[in-house]
Amino acid sequence: MDDLTIAIPARRFRSVLRVAACMAVLLAAAWPCIAADQPDAEKTTRGTLTIDVLTVDPENKNERQPVANAIVRIEGSEDSRETNERGRARFSAIPTGKVTVQIMVIGADICRLRDIGVTAGEQVVSVVFDKSQKATCSRVQ
Repeated sequence: MDDLTIAIPARRFRSVLRVAACMAVLLAAAWPCIAADQPDAEKTTRGTLTIDVLTVDPENKNERQPVANAIVRIEGSEDSRETNERGRARFSAIPTGKVTVQIMVIGADICRLRDIGVTAGEQVVSVVFDKSQKATCSRVQ
């Protein structure tokens, strides 16, 4: 019993070949539609966005201090980051385009910065958060 042979009738074998050929034709015809639905990693440009959250020093209005433990989130994403001791939150692999950034600091309302441009590569955006005026924030140019 070293040699196991399965006998397939010729008529059945031809039927199987026809079905396989038909499926190959259908798949070849449908492939452009299937491929178009899949995101192409090479076509989607992504970038890295670092948000620096700062606040004005109440003692010296010309100085800014980092805000640690603020929650930073990009609208439309479930992902959020907590700022480190330097007030930084870093997001990577963000599709290029414009995003809205939400900043939440304990004891203040949510602040939104709209139309932050994300480009390929890495960029840093500095934001001054002012808790004294109902959570306003502005981008540092």
